Amino acid sequence: NTINHSNNNDSSNQLGINTVILTPPYATSKGMGPMGRASVSFMAPDPSLSTNPADPLCAASEFKDMVTKLQQAGLKVIISFDLAFTAEGSDTAPTTLSLRGLDNGGYYRPNGVLNCGRPAVAQLALFALRNWAEQYAVDGFCFVNAENMVQDRDGFFLDAPPLAEAIIKDPVLSGLMMVAQPGDNASSLLPRGGMRGFPHWGLWRQRNTAFTADLYSYFVDTAASIRPGYNSNGGEGEEGGGGGGIVKTVV
Repeated sequence: NTINHSNNNDSSNQLGINTVILTPPYATSKGMGPMGRASVSFMAPDPSLSTNPADPLCAASEFKDMVTKLQQAGLKVIISFDLAFTAEGSDTAPTTLSLRGLDNGGYYRPNGVLNCGRPAVAQLALFALRNWAEQYAVDGFCFVNAENMVQDRDGFFLDAPPLAEAIIKDPVLSGLMMVAQPGDNASSLLPRGGMRGFPHWGLWRQRNTAFTADLYSYFVDTAASIRPGYNSNGGEGEEGGGGGGIVKTVV
């Protein structure tokens, strides 16, 4: 629980950090998602992240406490969400846990990718997001592999994808920060080849992947240097750099 220590939060404030983006906190198992993990249940906190994995209520209580402490320290809490993969595997190596048993062809596209263009999948996503907003008071969501959210049920890319629009206009979710993070080298998989970024309605933001990669290299590999062309407003610099913030507004 080192994230709860107040001295860590004080250091974050001194560095000018005002937001933390957490890895997916929901229950996961081995899969094709971030860090080789994928969702078992989008609704429940992962017991393995708590001090008492045998007690599922412990994970919920500790997560709520962590969010409260971070917010009291002046930090907004955004959680990562992957609406592309689950722990039910691929077509060649399926692991039936829930959705595959209910309607494999309805919930998934070929290769085990969630079919976000289907109303049932969109409804599941909205239920899960509302749960984290209402029960755990998070400040927003960062959607990993966000390119999957802009496709219809047949995989065609849409300028106004229903799920992305439903999230940003939902009465529970509309006031929260929504960040799209396309997968590695996947910006071209957005509508119009990614030229206009993630469909945004003036409200969605997009993860500034170039700046994030440089910042990670700077802290992890101190020999790395920040690219030229950054400015302070989160936009892209003249030389095509990532911009001065981890999250940038799409315009």
